Amino acid sequence: MERLDDNTLRQLGRIICGDDTPYSRRSYELPKFLKDAGWAEVPDYDHGPRLEWVTQRLRERRDHADDIERVILRLCDQREYMGEPPGTAAEIPN
Repeated sequence: MERLDDNTLRQLGRIICGDDTPYSRRSYELPKFLKDAGWAEVPDYDHGPRLEWVTQRLRERRDHADDIERVILRLCDQREYMGEPPGTAAEIPN
């Protein structure tokens, strides 16, 4: 996987946060999402803006392609959306 630039990481963070989508992750769910994606040593959420927190975590790991790939795969994993309307995982904002 090619190293992702800041714009791409920010858009990936936007998708993780889920703003303006049927599935929005709350602040306390963000570290859990990263851990569920297989990341080790995820810091606690620091109560700042959600998108900034997630984007910073992605920037810290941008040189670890496996970690970024696991996040993308987790976004597409139906287990992440249990109890949500069908197709939630397939809906990605424009």
